[in-house]
Amino acid sequence: MSVAAELNIAAVLCWQQNKTAMLFISIQDLELAINFWRNKSPSQGEALQLCPQASALAKPYALMIIQGAQRLPIEALSDNAKLAWAEYLQNRDRYGAGQ
Repeated sequence: MSVAAELNIAAVLCWQQNKTAMLFISIQDLELAINFWRNKSPSQGEALQLCPQASALAKPYALMIIQGAQRLPIEALSDNAKLAWAEYLQNRDRYGAGQ
């Protein structure tokens, strides 16, 4: 099994373990996750496109800003955003919290 596949499986398991304990994501936590991914995988190319994980989390973050929301139900995230969030939770201590 590839390392990427193992990470995805671990992230899903982490997500399943944490989803009952954490029902909402604060805008501050979402920003930390986006910054984590931006630090881990900086923007590339002339367009400075975000990595897929940061991009998936940036969409709900932007909506929260527009709506003035301070927290978001985890269930409102897309599948890609849930996976990016779970991978962030699993790796934030190892690679830094994105600050």
